[in-house]
Amino acid sequence: MRRAKQALAAEEIQQVLEENTSGVLSLIDDKCPYSVPLSYAAEESRIYFHAANEGKKLDVIKQNPAATFCVIDSDNVIPEKFTTAYRSVTAFGRIEIAEGSQRYHGLELLAEKYCVEVGKDMAQAEIEKFDRHTTVFVLNIDIITGKKGSQFR
Repeated sequence: MRRAKQALAAEEIQQVLEENTSGVLSLIDDKCPYSVPLSYAAEESRIYFHAANEGKKLDVIKQNPAATFCVIDSDNVIPEKFTTAYRSVTAFGRIEIAEGSQRYHGLELLAEKYCVEVGKDMAQAEIEKFDRHTTVFVLNIDIITGKKGSQFR
C-alpha cells in the first residue's frame, strides 16, 4: 500500500467485515473482469457466500477460482476538500465450493448474520428448505488489506 499510514489495523478490518452486509466479488471470466454484489459472512481467513446451483458466477469460478472481494464501509464525499472520507477492505484469494460440514457451517454463519431476529429454528428450517438448491462458496483469503482516507473519523 502506497500510503501505509492509511492502512487499517487487523481489528478495524474485522470490524468492517462484521458490521457490513454486502460487498463486491470480482472474478475473471476468460480474460474479462466479472463483478457481482453479494451478501457474505466472514470468519477467520475465509469469507462465505451462497448462490444458486447453476449460473454465470458458478461457471466463472469453476473456470478460474482467483478472486477479490471488496467491502466499502464508508464513502462520504467532502466537496470543499475535493476528497472523500472512506474506509474499505479488500480480500484476495481463491474460491472453492464448500462441501460437507464446511458447506453447512457456511450456511449457518450466513443465517446467524442475516437472520438472527427470526431465531435458530426458523433459520434451520430455511436452510433445510433450500439446501439442495444452494451452492456455498468460500473465499480462502491469502491477503487482506484495509484502507481509510485521511479525512475518515
